Parts: sequence; structure tokens; C-alpha cells
Amino acid sequence: MKVPVKAIFLGGGVFVGGTFVAFNIFANKNELKKQHQHEVEMINNEHNGACCAISEQSRRVAFNGGATTYDEDIGTDEMVMGLPLIRRFFIGWNSQGRVLEIAAGTGRNLKYYDFDKVSLTSLDCSKEMNDIAEAKAKQLKVPKKRFQSFVMDGEKLKFPDNTFDTIVDTFGLCSFENPDKVLKEMQRVCKKNGQILLLEHGKSHYDWLNNILDSNVVRHAERWGCIWNRDINKLIEDSQMEIKDVTRWHFGTTYVIKGKPSGIWKEL
Repeated sequence: MKVPVKAIFLGGGVFVGGTFVAFNIFANKNELKKQHQHEVEMINNEHNGACCAISEQSRRVAFNGGATTYDEDIGTDEMVMGLPLIRRFFIGWNSQGRVLEIAAGTGRNLKYYDFDKVSLTSLDCSKEMNDIAEAKAKQLKVPKKRFQSFVMDGEKLKFPDNTFDTIVDTFGLCSFENPDKVLKEMQRVCKKNGQILLLEHGKSHYDWLNNILDSNVVRHAERWGCIWNRDINKLIEDSQMEIKDVTRWHFGTTYVIKGKPSGIWKEL
């Protein structure tokens, strides 16, 4: 089917414009002054891009408190940004064998897995979100023998080394106190010839957008439990994960990463 050129440009314009609005909706000039003291504290105490002003406990309160409305709250933004398609094609098509999904939240990836080909172990630190994921699995009639879920901290995975064929994390590295530990744990439990699929958001290609992210990081973390300005590339590099492919979308803030465990973690 031939698609009119005007339609292509119109669709592209809507996509780019929608993405711009989705990020700038959090930028409120009246809030910038309130953020100044937090910015100074962040600069002086930065660790792996984390925001010292927001504690792990506070983020978990945000996860639990927002669980019941989470899908509704972010659904429109994800649709505008094309994230359901990325989830389907990147996570759904690439996952294979025994899959572990870390920080699975409310199970937004569940409908994209082919349960004729994979078995899924899903986990999240929030019981409220995990309960919603379990209910969603029942609604989707996911085979019980191919799905299990746990309330578990991604920094301390309770699985043996070399257990899973595929490790999945979508927009989770922003939400951990110590994302470096999570990346190491991913590699530890992944089989030597397995794969690690990461769909993350973080630092942009552009300074103007990074300024927006930095200026609103505290307010965003208080609302969502998410530190959205982390340097994902540096986190991956420091973890020594072997990278097979990386693409970036939405002005560089969305990272689509396919990797595998570094050999050093298999030698420990």
C-alpha cells in the first residue's frame, strides 16, 4: 500500500511534537526556583546519577502509592512516544527460553511475550505492583506453568548463577538505589550465552533537554520514584556488560540496548 508523503510528514510531526510535549509537560518555570537547592545538593553528592534528595524508601512509597493508577497515568504518554511498538518488537520478539524480567511493575510487557516459546519469572520490589501483574497474567490467560512472580529486590536476586536465557528490564534502572548492583546481578544470573534486553530512559543527546531533566528530577522522583536523568551509557560501561547493539530514541533519552554478560562475571 502506498502511503502519501504528506501523511508520512504529518505522522512524523505528531510523533516529534508529542514527544516534545511529553517531556516538557514536567517543565514548569514556577518550579525551577524551588529546585535550585536540590540541584546544588545533587551536583555535590551525585552517585551513579542518583538524586540524594530522594531516599530509597520515598521512591518505594511512590511505587506502591501509584500502582493502581500507574497504567492509566502513563498509558497516553507511552502511546504518543511509540513505546508499545518498541516493547512489542524489542522485548516480545527477542525474548527466548527462560526469561527473567526485573522491575516488571504492573506487567506492561506481559501481552508481548510468546508463552508458547518462553517461560517468564517476573519480579518487582513493590507488592502492590506485583499483585497487579499477577492479576493481569490471569486476565491474559498466561499458562501457569510458564509464569511465576515474586516480590524481590533487583539488587539481591535470589537465583543461582547462570539460570536464565534472557534478562529483561524496561525503565527500571532509573528506579534503583544502586543500578550498578542490579546490572551486576543481571549478568550473574544470565547464562553465558544468554542475552540482556534493556529498554531504559536517561540522559539526552542535547544539553537543553538535560537541563529540563536535571531541573525537574526531584519533583519527578517524588511523583514516580524514577530518577530520569541517569547516564545510562556510563552505567552500562561501568558494569562491563558486553554490548551487542544500542539505539537511542526521543532525543536520545530512550535507550534500546541488547547485551550479554561479561566474561568476568562468569569466572567469579
